[in-house]
Amino acid sequence: MIMKYKCYLSTSFICLLFISIGFGQWFDLNQNGVTRSYLMSYPNNAMGECPLIINMHGYTGNASQQQNSSEMDEFAHPQNIAVVYPQGMPNIQGITSWNVGSFWDGNSYDDVGFISAMIDDIASNFDIDLDRVYACGMSNGGYMAYELACDLPEKITAFGSVTGNFMLNSNQECDNGREIPIIHFHGTEDGVVNYYPPSFDGSLTVEESIDFWSDLNNLTITNIETLNNNVDIYFFESEVSSTQFVHYKVENGGHQWFGNNWGFHSSEELINFFLEYKLSDFITENITVEYQSGWILVGLPLEVENASYNILFPEAIPGTLFSFEEGYISQNALMEGVGYWLRFPESSMIQISGYPIIEVSTPINEGWNLIAGLSSVIDVNSIHDPDNIIVSGTFFGFSSGYVQATELIPGYGYWVRASDSGTILITNSFN
Repeated sequence: MIMKYKCYLSTSFICLLFISIGFGQWFDLNQNGVTRSYLMSYPNNAMGECPLIINMHGYTGNASQQQNSSEMDEFAHPQNIAVVYPQGMPNIQGITSWNVGSFWDGNSYDDVGFISAMIDDIASNFDIDLDRVYACGMSNGGYMAYELACDLPEKITAFGSVTGNFMLNSNQECDNGREIPIIHFHGTEDGVVNYYPPSFDGSLTVEESIDFWSDLNNLTITNIETLNNNVDIYFFESEVSSTQFVHYKVENGGHQWFGNNWGFHSSEELINFFLEYKLSDFITENITVEYQSGWILVGLPLEVENASYNILFPEAIPGTLFSFEEGYISQNALMEGVGYWLRFPESSMIQISGYPIIEVSTPINEGWNLIAGLSSVIDVNSIHDPDNIIVSGTFFGFSSGYVQATELIPGYGYWVRASDSGTILITNSFN
């Protein structure tokens, strides 16, 4: 089958056109002068944005083996979920591994940086829901999932480990101001990665990881469910949020990716767990915007529960919110990516709280359009314009008069002219 994807060339991305025979597509990227690879498995006939699961192989393994042994595609694709299998680098012994700070991985590569760059590359080539990116792995790959939980929580929502412990390094700061959902599968007879303490490598075993993350996430409620004679499921939960640490304790289980013969499938349970969470559930921001008296171009700077203009801008003059589409249209609420006129009786400073807007696809018409950006400053030259319809030099903001704009600043609206109708993509991934 030929996997469907969008290929937007960027400086960090080498697009290897590859006809798949059912196993996905290999891609290379240059990360800090090192060529790294990943195997992308995107669902056929995908419907809109796909969540993305990063599934990492174990020590001595590779991406193709992980794809085959985990069987995750079988559970992910029917649910419109993409799976990527990154490839570890050979260590000093020539053995593929992930750099988790252990004495045995023998790896000095920047694997966290690679995973971060990989997410950006995938988002620039596939239709990915960046609010639903997850990471898991087997053995050394499970260690790496814990590494990412500490070092990349701004891009990855939830994490899962199958037979991999938590190598908490002395230089790591895992308290990043957000809660971290984790699911961990481990057999009590694992002869490679210890289930019971002490671990052979100084890593935190399952019970020690539970204590660490329960303290960090304030998980004070414990429930236990017996699945069958071999499997107990432990739920460590919060009184005030949906964050959990879930542990599948497999009596007599070994060092393996657990399949249906144990009464559950690791891939299926990982997916079920992951889909309970979005990144925006955990990351909130406050943005303060200053407005002058009179007519101002405004935009929605954050995803909010109530986008009514009289809630967001209580000092604005009632009935003065207008969008533009071949003429001015009176509005009551703001939408992401759209710019508006709004009138203030006097200068004002507004603080808006909400979740980051990290990407917006904005339809535009031939002629002049009112648009808005994201929750971060966006260079107008980084806006993706696949049909080349934006007329160069026609971005304008308004501050007591029109001012040519080189950036889209959160909270403000902007005029832009297009030579034809189409859609532009404003995203952090191209910055």
